[in-house]
Amino acid sequence: MVRQRWTTLLSWCADHDHIPELLTFARTLDTWRTEIINAVRTGASNAGSEGINRVQKLDLRAAFGYRNPENQRRRARVATLRSARRLHTATHRQRLWVIGPQHKPH
Repeated sequence: MVRQRWTTLLSWCADHDHIPELLTFARTLDTWRTEIINAVRTGASNAGSEGINRVQKLDLRAAFGYRNPENQRRRARVATLRSARRLHTATHRQRLWVIGPQHKPH
């Protein structure tokens, strides 16, 4: 199924070869064919690691660089854990809101 759709897509690109961007797109698809097909079949993704890299790069830019490599490692670790902590806190607050206040028996 994936290979049939792949062939259909490349045929469509070939039919519209008067558009230079589609030729570049088709070449890129051909170069990454195996990786793209495997990703579609397995659903594998490196989105998690890319997200962590993005957060670390943003933190590095915000700090205008680090002079001490140990501080850089520490800040990168803290920056990537913030979202996990925030999610846990948000879930906890939501759970308390849904349950409502706890009353002690008299």
